[in-house]
Amino acid sequence: MVVEAWRDKVYTGVIMKHLLLIPALPFLLWGCATHKTTVNVVAAPKIAEAARFEAIAVANFQGASGEAFSRELESVLVNARVHDKPVYRSVQRALVPTSRNFSYGDADQALLKNAATNNAQAVIAGEVIKANYNDERSTENRFICDKHQKADGVLAQMFAPCESGRDIKVSCTTRTGNYAVAFRLLDTESKKLISSQSVSSISESKSCTDSSDKLEAPEQLIAQSKSKVLSHMRELLVPRQVQMELDLMPTDNLIQSANNKEKMEGALRFAKEGRFDRACEIFRKLREQEAQSIAIQFNLGICAEADDDPF
Repeated sequence: MVVEAWRDKVYTGVIMKHLLLIPALPFLLWGCATHKTTVNVVAAPKIAEAARFEAIAVANFQGASGEAFSRELESVLVNARVHDKPVYRSVQRALVPTSRNFSYGDADQALLKNAATNNAQAVIAGEVIKANYNDERSTENRFICDKHQKADGVLAQMFAPCESGRDIKVSCTTRTGNYAVAFRLLDTESKKLISSQSVSSISESKSCTDSSDKLEAPEQLIAQSKSKVLSHMRELLVPRQVQMELDLMPTDNLIQSANNKEKMEGALRFAKEGRFDRACEIFRKLREQEAQSIAIQFNLGICAEADDDPF
């Protein structure tokens, strides 16, 4: 499936591009009072090199339910978006099966060749190594109050201290749903292994004989664990949009016009009230007349990150 491309960029670098446009020392920035605002910014994937790929292929995973897992992983990548734009211009299935080990065998070479033929820049391949559940039985102690101290009133009697009681044991079952995969990320151009990792998760359900809670079905717990594994793989492989509280710089002495200083204050108020779009519009207009202002350039860097516009 072909999707529109979006590429990652470094937040700090975007801001510094704007600061480098002015002949002032960056150390002048620090020590100033700031105005906080919350904006959506881009967080790089935990496997940093994965951020550079625009077209990616997913191989059928080995192991039980491996093909179904591959389809779900493919769906996660297709639906990955940042600033309402798809992360990848192309997400496809690599149909050549992979070997069970993590070496570059004949199957891996065929996989890389197939993916490169279809213009994929990287391949995700691997194996589902665990998709099961287990029940663990145990006993727990409980205290049963047979007689409460006398108290006036029904409510007071309910909460009166216990006068005599006994310890009992109850039977409990803890059910655990397990899901684990081992995957590798391959570069189709260099034919090199970029990263090889294992991801696992568990989900639990517990019930005791003195409780009305019921154990969740095994397939539900396994599905919950698989969902967590997919989320973790997304963090490892895909840039994502997160909210961050950032500091806008206040009006500085390099803004020469009193009228423009007043406009700057107005823009900062807009940002504080959540109208960041309006604030950035004012910052851009102010730059035309006050390009020497560090504060304006710095704030425009934050605007560029929020707008997904590095220029």
